Amino acid sequence: MKTTITTVVILVFLFITGCDRCRNPKIIDAGELTPEQLALVPYTDGQVVRLKHSAGLVIDYNVSRSTTTEMRDYPGYCETLKFRLNKTTLTPSYPAPAMTFYIANTDENYTAFEASVGKYYYYLPKDLEDFFSYGTIGEYVANDTLYRDVFFMQTPSWSIPRYDVIYVDSLYYNFTSGVIKIIMSNSENYTIYE
Repeated sequence: MKTTITTVVILVFLFITGCDRCRNPKIIDAGELTPEQLALVPYTDGQVVRLKHSAGLVIDYNVSRSTTTEMRDYPGYCETLKFRLNKTTLTPSYPAPAMTFYIANTDENYTAFEASVGKYYYYLPKDLEDFFSYGTIGEYVANDTLYRDVFFMQTPSWSIPRYDVIYVDSLYYNFTSGVIKIIMSNSENYTIYE
């Protein structure tokens, strides 16, 4: 019994104080985001983006964009990753789905590119070759304008809670104009309005 108590006390002490080898973890700096990485999202801070609802209402989205330095600990490896996260938020002036785009260099060889539209998340391609694993590539006409290299993302059915009656069904996007169209589950839509 005394041995068990001693062992528990030693384990608790080690847990509280931590392992000596990880008191000064190695910092791995993934570096700054490149202009090519930042170009995945075509919006600039302070910009106003307009989308037109299928009923005719034009909605202004105010853009805020910033880059922060983030740290992610990997205590099992005694390392801390230092990376940059670029966050672009489009806030609507009217009740409509808000959008946020995330670009992060979480690895020297990998760029994470994700978006949330409303409460639904999408992993987005990082180049035209990456399109094939995500959705349809092609041309799309909106408001008499032809958009090229548009890809289509549909919200996976497993990610839609049963209680959601109206939800974001799909997203059309390209690297030049950003969001081209959002289609809702009730067939309403929001289309780029330039």
